[in-house]
Amino acid sequence: MSERMANVLNLMTTTSLPDYLKGFQQVREDTFTLQTTLSDFDHRTSLGFSGLDSAYLWIYLTHVFGTLDPNTTKEHLQHILSLNNESYNGSGAFIAVTHNPDNNVFYASLRSHQIFLTKWSDEDIADTLATLLFNMFMAVGISASSAIKDFEVSEESDESLIAKLSKRYGTS
Repeated sequence: MSERMANVLNLMTTTSLPDYLKGFQQVREDTFTLQTTLSDFDHRTSLGFSGLDSAYLWIYLTHVFGTLDPNTTKEHLQHILSLNNESYNGSGAFIAVTHNPDNNVFYASLRSHQIFLTKWSDEDIADTLATLLFNMFMAVGISASSAIKDFEVSEESDESLIAKLSKRYGTS
């Protein structure tokens, strides 16, 4: 299955939206980190996948784009949650917050969980995922809340963060 996902990702780099995906690296049997135009700004993007059965393929896109301000109030959190109504800024994704107890930081991300039929072509899956990734990137360009700060350079490696997020959200 990871060979098929690698093929889909290769195709995504050549779709009509090729500028957003620069490359990828498999970090686990079911998880790839994606090098994107936003990677230079310390944003971290991953694609996880799992097969429910022979007919379905679950794909999880996670785009970590910031941290919560330590002074976040209940009102800030309510505002952030209200932005998820249908999807965040029409992106097809929702805002999520993940706590990392190792550094006591709350990371803000956009997440999208999609179901594909395995009978669909790799080209169709790649085109759909490329469009979704584009929509997610456009959505993070619009400020969600003053409670979310853009990333600062971190010593934590992409693989460590992606592994923790993947384990927590069922792509392990």
